[in-house]
Amino acid sequence: MSVVPLFAATREIDATGQDVLVITGDVDLATAHEFVAAADAWTATGRSGPVRLDLSGVTFLDSTGISALLEIRRAAASVGTEVVVVGQSAAVDRVLAVAGITDLFAARQGDA
Repeated sequence: MSVVPLFAATREIDATGQDVLVITGDVDLATAHEFVAAADAWTATGRSGPVRLDLSGVTFLDSTGISALLEIRRAAASVGTEVVVVGQSAAVDRVLAVAGITDLFAARQGDA
């Protein structure tokens, strides 16, 4: 029996050849700091372009996860870039809608 991790953050190259930070599992009080650290590592490299997040594998997102997303967005802005969500799960859709911040993290045309 294999153990499924509660959270994972991996950098991958997508079909268009662009870097993407793929987040899977739960983003909550126990894992939000790992999410922020993975995004911070991305911006610390000094690479140009947006922080591209694929949240389609996120199974749970709580208020701590929302705070992490907002922190990542602020950190990206502080180095002159932005956060672009290129995929998100129904769990993420629902929580962002309830929080009223869907527009801040909506995938943009051409970025998916």
